[in-house]
Amino acid sequence: MHRRFAFLLFLPCALLGRAAAADDDAPSTTPASPEDAYHHHGFFIRPDLGLGYLTMSEATGTSAGTEKVSGLAGTAGVAIGGALADNLVLSLHLYDAVAVNPSVSLGSSGSLGTSSATITGFGIGPELDYYFMPANVYLAATVAVTTLSVSVDGQSVSASAGPGGKLSLGKEWFVGNSWGLGVAGGATYASNTDTGGQGIGTWVFALSFTATYNQFRDPRTRRHDDEE
Repeated sequence: MHRRFAFLLFLPCALLGRAAAADDDAPSTTPASPEDAYHHHGFFIRPDLGLGYLTMSEATGTSAGTEKVSGLAGTAGVAIGGALADNLVLSLHLYDAVAVNPSVSLGSSGSLGTSSATITGFGIGPELDYYFMPANVYLAATVAVTTLSVSVDGQSVSASAGPGGKLSLGKEWFVGNSWGLGVAGGATYASNTDTGGQGIGTWVFALSFTATYNQFRDPRTRRHDDEE
């Protein structure tokens, strides 16, 4: 009798244990958030628009010292490419910065006031992005060929093309299966030479708003494909 009673107690416990194990082995039906489930993969495009601060310096080659120009600048750009691997993206990046009526200073003379000039910088080159998932934070680096032009009263002077680059850190939030909206902080540098052979160095620090289209891969689907 005691053995039968003990068996009757053990039977439902064993059945409950088998049911719990089956639940553990079964695939979860709870949908994961995009940040948890997806990796960046496939075609990629990211336009950006921002506002920043431009500072440009050029040695005059005289006792007057170094001329410095600085002011607020509007920035824009677009990167187009595709993923080399999950979360690693290679693209072609085009970007520019435009400063209108910047301030001018010259060596020990100090500020010379506001000029009526418009400074336009442009860069193009390959960009490499890496996304840190599931945070959807990315680091981007661009190596570029840059140009620089200055326009005053309808007259434009261009410096020779030179090397430059851009480094950005951004964060995006999913707004659909393929789109992400975000913000990014970036720093760009360009080294150019004017018509007189003097070197010009230009820095731009900006905060931009981004909209990224990228195909996504669910790692659960990838595991299923690998098993097949």
